[in-house]
This record gives sequence, C-alpha cells and structure tokens, in this order.
Amino acid sequence: MPAFKKSEEDVKRDVARLKSHIERLKETAKERGRAFASLPEEHLIKKVRGETAKSPFMYAQSWTSGSVPGANANITIYLHNPDPVGYFPFYVSIFFGLGSLTDIGEAWDGRDTRYPAISSARADFLPNTDQSFSFDYVIPTGVPLGLYNGNSVVWVGDWFGAGTVFDRGSFDLQLT
Repeated sequence: MPAFKKSEEDVKRDVARLKSHIERLKETAKERGRAFASLPEEHLIKKVRGETAKSPFMYAQSWTSGSVPGANANITIYLHNPDPVGYFPFYVSIFFGLGSLTDIGEAWDGRDTRYPAISSARADFLPNTDQSFSFDYVIPTGVPLGLYNGNSVVWVGDWFGAGTVFDRGSFDLQLT
C-alpha cells in the first residue's frame, strides 16, 4: 500500500491540534496526580509526516506511579491515526522487561516472562482519528521493589500470529 503524503499545511495544522490536545491532557493528568509523557514538537512533526513510524502512532501516555506489587495500576495511551485507512483488529499491548523490539513475534518470544503482557483488542481504529486506550492491571506479586521499564506496543494483526507493529513507547513504573 503506498504511503499517504500530507502537505506541509496539513502537517502544521495536525501538529498544532495535537499540541493543543496534549496541553489539555497534561492538565488533566496533573489534576489526577498522574505521571505524563508526550512527544516533543519536532517528533510530532516527523510522525505526522510519516518519517519515523507507520500510522497510527502514540503521541502521549499517562500512568500511575508509586505502585505496589499486587495493587492495581493504570496506563492510558493516546494514539493518532493520520492515515486515510482504518485498522481492524487493532491492539495495544503492554510488556514489562523488554529491551529492543522489532516486531510483535519478538515481543511474545523475547519478553521477560516473569512479567505479564497486558493487552486489549479494539473493534476498529478509524481513519484520521485520535483514540485513547486505558488499561487497569495488577502489578504482579513477588516482584522486587524498584524502577521498571515497560513498553507500550501498538499493532495490528492476528492475536495468535504475526502482526505489524506501528509504534512503541516506553514508560517507567516505580514499585514502592
């Protein structure tokens, strides 16, 4: 499938809209006492142009911090699909203990199995839209306290087979 090319005017408009949305998300996260991370403007521009990731892509994440083993935690991932193409089925997965990731097969085969993957399937992700995925999950018991790196993976494909990874983002989870 040929890549969709946006004009520079469309890129600027899309980035400005995302930046405005990110500011509102930051305020909401702050009000709720949640940690928040978003892409800087230069990365947003590259992603909207399609230079650094296939579509759709993550532009922000918020998550609870100071979690304890056995307790509920939450992460919300904000996605943007600048393509004129929708995706079905569409997944966001969270993996703990991953290093590098090149495809979903590597995620399943190479992840640290002491820490579970938490996934969610969605019916459809429409063209030219924003969507958020929010997960509540239990931090595994018996995990030593400390700072852990997690990876959020956005992908499309057969749940039991190979899939196409669109984007991934990292977040830190502090177990106290």
